[in-house]
This record gives sequence, C-alpha cells and structure tokens, in this order.
Amino acid sequence: MSRPRDLQLFRPYADELPWDLLAAAGADEDALAAVMDLDLARVAKLEGRIVGAYGIRPLSSTCYELVALAIADGYRHRGFGRWLLGHAIGLAESRGGREIVFRGQRSAGFLRRFGFEPAGDDLRLELIPE
Repeated sequence: MSRPRDLQLFRPYADELPWDLLAAAGADEDALAAVMDLDLARVAKLEGRIVGAYGIRPLSSTCYELVALAIADGYRHRGFGRWLLGHAIGLAESRGGREIVFRGQRSAGFLRRFGFEPAGDDLRLELIPE
C-alpha cells in the first residue's frame, strides 16, 4: 500500500492540471486560472498517475487562499490529503504567508483537524512564524 511519502509533487504543466478533479472539490474556475498564472498549483503523482492536486493564491502579501485541494477517488483515506495540505501551507509560508483562508465550509471537518477555525463564512489558519 502506498504512503504519503511515496507521492511526488510537481508544478503542473499547463495541460496537466486536473481541472475536473479540482472542480469536483468545489474550486472556482476563475480562481484556479489565477493560481495557474501565479504558478502556485501542485499535482501529486503516484507511479506517474495524478492522484491529487492543490492550488493557492495570494490575497495580500501575508494572506493566501487555499483555492482547492483534491484527492482522486480510490486514493482517499491514505493520508494524501494531509500531506498535500502540509505542502500547501509550506508553500504559502515560503512566500511570506502568515494566514491561509478557505472560502466556504465544504471541507470544514478535514481542515479543522489541522487548525483551521471559522471566520465568518470561511475557515482561517493563522501561521505562527518560527
């Protein structure tokens, strides 16, 4: 059985981003297009096959939005989502991010387990600098 560390994460080629997978996760198409322009999307591959993806975008110099995070059917409940979320947080931090927001409540249960808290209609994670 594959583990999260078996995933390989890449910046996607323009024709490689799994739009259908991300849209199924509730991502806004315009927001995804902005992520691609900013090179802040990643795809997760397992044995050469895309099994997950995420995208973030800056809302300000210190605030990023988690636009989408998705794992393909058949690969869920293996820790891959947690691995991708950690990578997304790290990418935001490496670019100066101090908070991450997620619009809506679609993945609220999952995100709350990792410290995201309700902020109006959204979820918010405050990043603590080292």
